[in-house]
Amino acid sequence: SISWIYHWVDRILGLTWYFWALVTFLTLIFISSLHDMWKYEDAREGHKVIMVDSLTMQQDKVNLFRAQRNVYISGLSLFLALVIRRLVSLILTLGRVREQRNALGYKKMN
Repeated sequence: SISWIYHWVDRILGLTWYFWALVTFLTLIFISSLHDMWKYEDAREGHKVIMVDSLTMQQDKVNLFRAQRNVYISGLSLFLALVIRRLVSLILTLGRVREQRNALGYKKMN
């Protein structure tokens, strides 16, 4: 199996550290996007109470759309990063189990 390559690269580069740094960065982006979305929702609600021109209402809609889009993109990126991490760990575990199975089968034949 090629799990030794992952462990070798992980030892040299510290891939686990880079992954969690990426997850932290994506989490900060997600939280920032949520904050912006809430800010624009509050501004839009405030503009419903007082009369504003149609250009301001349109700008509120554009800002809210962009903020929602950023929340979806950053949330999906964060989710997919965690899913990919889990898939890699499952593939490596499967490789180790196959190696153990083959080793046991070889011992059983002898």
